[in-house]
Amino acid sequence: MPKRSLFFLLLGLGCIGLAMLLNLVAVLWPKNPSTFISAENVRGMAIEHHGLLYTLNYEQQNQTLDILNLAKPFHEESIPRQDLDFEKIVIYRFHGDDIEIKPIAWLNQELAFSSPSWNGGTVLQEKSSGLLQTLLSETYDH
Repeated sequence: MPKRSLFFLLLGLGCIGLAMLLNLVAVLWPKNPSTFISAENVRGMAIEHHGLLYTLNYEQQNQTLDILNLAKPFHEESIPRQDLDFEKIVIYRFHGDDIEIKPIAWLNQELAFSSPSWNGGTVLQEKSSGLLQTLLSETYDH
């Protein structure tokens, strides 16, 4: 077999091996789930208050989504659970399962929450300096 043919044969086999290795790496080490919820995928949003769901209007949905997408991981060991005005926020999506956000506490007017279906249960804290608290309190009857 000529050297040139052997070279191209080995080059082709090497490229196939590299492609297989890259696919194996993608399978063994999947990417982290997305912590960003696209507004284009949101069908609607509601807040549960005393067992009743109150639907957010389009503007409230977009503001809430913007705030939640900017939430940062919260590394406090123990967060004191509080009785809050609402039980959960539900985000209805076009593609994928609905997302339930479980509030834990208001910390300096910023919501600490978890959502296992969205971010794997990591506790997050939004950073709106009270804007989300005001926004959510306007969505249901007191």
